[in-house]
Amino acid sequence: RSSDLQEMSRFFSNPVPKPIPHTMENKHSSVDNTIVALNLRNAMRNGLDGSSEDNSLNDDSLQEDREEEIENDRQPHPAGITLTRVGYYTIPSMEELGQMIDEDGECIVNNFTIGRKGYGSIFFEGEVNLTNLNLDEIVHIRRKEVIVYLDDDKKPPIGEGLNRRAEVTLDGVWPMDKTTRTLIKSPERLSEMSYESRLETVSRKQGAHFREYRPETGSWMFKVDHFSKYGIQDSDEDEEDNVAKTDAKKLKAAPVPPQQQAVQQMALNGKPTPPSQVHYGAQLCGRNDDR
Repeated sequence: RSSDLQEMSRFFSNPVPKPIPHTMENKHSSVDNTIVALNLRNAMRNGLDGSSEDNSLNDDSLQEDREEEIENDRQPHPAGITLTRVGYYTIPSMEELGQMIDEDGECIVNNFTIGRKGYGSIFFEGEVNLTNLNLDEIVHIRRKEVIVYLDDDKKPPIGEGLNRRAEVTLDGVWPMDKTTRTLIKSPERLSEMSYESRLETVSRKQGAHFREYRPETGSWMFKVDHFSKYGIQDSDEDEEDNVAKTDAKKLKAAPVPPQQQAVQQMALNGKPTPPSQVHYGAQLCGRNDDR
């Protein structure tokens, strides 16, 4: 029988696994692998590997950080034009501009547009010389504002470079609900609060010419004769609210003469104005004429 058991053990073995000794090196590598796995799991949970421009629109600070992101794989442009920031584009495209160099080596185009996806654009009508322009340093299109030539000392005279007439479109311009801290996008509510009139007032104060406002996309369109900084801040919207409230209080607090109160009350009741009051008004007019 023992021989039979030995024969069976050749085919059916169930060895007990021995524990693997844990050296200090093995412990460190195990901990490192665990940390890496946790980091990958958190990254997938937070969606960092799937971040997009649309998600960044909800965070103004993140928006400005993304404006500084550049594409390092860009090759030098044939016309010396520099535009490497993510999200910015030109019409004609940068590739097309590289093919529009004249015999003097200059890139002069008609009707040039530079824009930033999801933020807005600037349209320059007429001839524009783009040769050796660093658009990364010159043009900054942000949420609710546009700046061309941050440094006034580097700004060329009016009519030269990009310091010229242009049409600006800023997208995503909506007011903030102070209670819910959410953007007001309803066309009906925007109409009730006269938001278009506010933008028209802001345009006029900044020396721009208001064109139109499209509440569906929050597109604020205006023309400028030259460039500095144009846009609307939350403080501007608060100022408009305060002015409107002050005007309303003044209208309510304005005293109404007793004679006029009686006339208004009779008009509301549908009664004709008494002849004595009409005659009294005529006498006042006569006395003023005699004087």
